[in-house]
Amino acid sequence: MSDAVVIKHSGGADPIRFEHIAEPDRSAVIAARPTVDSAVKSTGTGKGAAKLDSPDSKSRMITGEIFLGGGVSQGVRVKFAGASVSAYPLDVARNAFDTYGRPNLPAPISSAVADGEGRFSLIVPKGIKIMIVAKGTHRAAVGLNSVDWEWRIADEQIQGDRLMLTDANAQPLQGRTL
Repeated sequence: MSDAVVIKHSGGADPIRFEHIAEPDRSAVIAARPTVDSAVKSTGTGKGAAKLDSPDSKSRMITGEIFLGGGVSQGVRVKFAGASVSAYPLDVARNAFDTYGRPNLPAPISSAVADGEGRFSLIVPKGIKIMIVAKGTHRAAVGLNSVDWEWRIADEQIQGDRLMLTDANAQPLQGRTL
């Protein structure tokens, strides 16, 4: 269980530890937090998006985690809380990214937001090849540098409907100093 709430803002998302939230707001935030089993799952986006609790026989659930570091050279594992994760039909996504301009992606077939631990779940139709596209911003504790990251993972790279999005399979998009 997480000991922090994630605040999304124009510069990205930042965790705020519950102990730093004044009462009575702290109690209200703790009471309202979702359980680990209630990860955000939906098909489509916007108003009227169908909420799905679990996959049926025509669907599959892809679960994963988004983080940077944790390897031999990095002792700290940075979790991407609040990152957006979406699934698109594979051919459509490949065509959209195979442009010289900004990709024009359609509405996703499933989308989620990573929780406070960087975990996410997506429910997608079985039999449709997909591409997972995730985006998140990491702000370094020292220097306050901020880097936007993006992941584009084709269906054939997803092993057993479990996906780990790390700095090994991502690309930094841009850096900026706050």
